[in-house]
Amino acid sequence: MTNHTPGPWRTGAGNFGRILAGRIIVAETHTDDTFGEREELANARLIAAAPELLDAMRWVRTLIDNGYLRDPEWETLTLEQKADSKQQSIYDQISSLLSRIEEATP
Repeated sequence: MTNHTPGPWRTGAGNFGRILAGRIIVAETHTDDTFGEREELANARLIAAAPELLDAMRWVRTLIDNGYLRDPEWETLTLEQKADSKQQSIYDQISSLLSRIEEATP
């Protein structure tokens, strides 16, 4: 389990690059002048969605672990076919991301 600042996080009104959890500043984004406020706001919105994205990834991994999101033909596939499947690829990506996040926790 991670020890990040609890969500929800939001972008600060008038402060495009500021990400807040209540009154706590969680992060700030900065860009060069190439794309300016538009890029800064897009980055801030992505970061602000992080707690919800983390919860969603954990939920999807749990659903797959419990067989709820399996391809109906999953049981008929060989181990090699399962390893090469899109479902396995997505599961591996989610697991890898969650491991990286959870390893970063002190």
